[in-house]
Amino acid sequence: MANAVIYARYSSHNQRDESIEDQVRVCRDAAGRAGDRVVRVYADRAISGTSTDKRAAFAEMVADSASGGWERVYVYKTDRFARNRYDSAMYKAKLKKNGVKVVSATESIQDGPDGILLEALLEGMAEYYSANLAQNVRRGMEGNALKCMHNGIDVFGYDRVEGGGYSVNETEAAAVREAFEAYSGGASMTEVVGLLSGYRTKRGGPITIQRVSKMLRNEKYAGVYIFKDVRVEGGMPAIVDRGLFDRVQRSLARRMRKRRGVVDYVLSGKLFDSEGNRYHGRSGHGKSGKKYPYYRCEETRHQMPKDEIEGSVAAAVRDFLGSGDVAWEVADLVLAEQEEALVDDLAAMDAMRDRIAAIGRERARLVDLAAKVGAGDDIVAKLRELEDEAASLAVELAEMERGTPVFERDQIAFWVREIAGTADPMEVVRTFVRRVVLDRARGEMRVEFSVGGPGDPDDPGSPRGCSREYLWPHSPENGRTPSSETETGGSRTYQMAGAEGFEPP
Repeated sequence: MANAVIYARYSSHNQRDESIEDQVRVCRDAAGRAGDRVVRVYADRAISGTSTDKRAAFAEMVADSASGGWERVYVYKTDRFARNRYDSAMYKAKLKKNGVKVVSATESIQDGPDGILLEALLEGMAEYYSANLAQNVRRGMEGNALKCMHNGIDVFGYDRVEGGGYSVNETEAAAVREAFEAYSGGASMTEVVGLLSGYRTKRGGPITIQRVSKMLRNEKYAGVYIFKDVRVEGGMPAIVDRGLFDRVQRSLARRMRKRRGVVDYVLSGKLFDSEGNRYHGRSGHGKSGKKYPYYRCEETRHQMPKDEIEGSVAAAVRDFLGSGDVAWEVADLVLAEQEEALVDDLAAMDAMRDRIAAIGRERARLVDLAAKVGAGDDIVAKLRELEDEAASLAVELAEMERGTPVFERDQIAFWVREIAGTADPMEVVRTFVRRVVLDRARGEMRVEFSVGGPGDPDDPGSPRGCSREYLWPHSPENGRTPSSETETGGSRTYQMAGAEGFEPP
């Protein structure tokens, strides 16, 4: 038995507290079936799941996880935890570091490569759905932006005026000018913060280094209106002149180049040679001080430039996602997961639709009866009762449909081919690549993907997935057309043409 907590939330002001109670009930049932003991419930009401920044109970739950008093967090569905993959990954990592696992009460996601893939796809689809819902709102705001309207956004140095535009707040504008002039003159961020210590933000908070950094990069102060992709030169009343703004940008760029960034080695734990030796992420510095990241096999001392090998793997993934039936294989996996996870919700929505249709038929019969015998008080009262029930059901059904995205097979396949395939290539590598093997003797790179049918039918424990061999490095002169194809136990192997005699450096 493990100690556990429950996290629940709803995001619409139209939803009721019963929504929280239903989530808690389902989570308690799931914990009971697993033999876990629920010690606390955290709940955020009328809070969006798109970002975790304003979820007080969520933040408290993450902080409390460090105490070691419980080992699991039960959520109703994955999107109740977060609909943003960055937040989801970041906070799951924090919880995992504290020995806590996130468990979905309604989505059966298994451990291992397939579970990792399905969880990533479910989170990605939920984020895509959330972004799609926001599209209509953004369209209206972009229309306002074309007119240089404020869209409800406060900017230090300006006041929002009636009619939707901005005017200069001379008191705050003096602070903006002081910040730009001081930084251009060589002052540090900390020194600028000290100069502005007597000012407060629009919300009454102190001026911090983060706010000064954002202020110095805000082109609105140079008279450029910016909202999302809308950019209008002269759309804002300028507070600083363009020459001063550009000098500050050059100073910021120079100081930023002095900082050393953290290198993300995406293939760590995935890259091996043909003998099974693992490659590790490393970095070195040239005489000029420039950092050179690479992967190195300690056993053979062979090393590969990071950008070169990661670019080859990303190209292999793009080819893989856009070929044959791969997108449909992924779609079938997600549909099977969706069907199991949403069976109760789908049944409830179907029942609501049936009842709404039945109410329509009953109302029609009452109207016909009233036309024949007259609209008595009983008939009028019954019609109002049916109207109220239909309206209530319609609201509840709409809430469930918004909170329970149901994807069709062709939608998922489109997402895999058109969206996942053109996203950040390294993000796609994280999701789909299980293992990369460099065969230096044959001059080939073999990429194994976390998608596909079962492995060896005589060995239930064999891994699922399909693997392809790609000639490495990728280049047109080496040839990209498979010369032969074999299928064994659900895995596919492509022998690439042109590999004879090639020796990687």
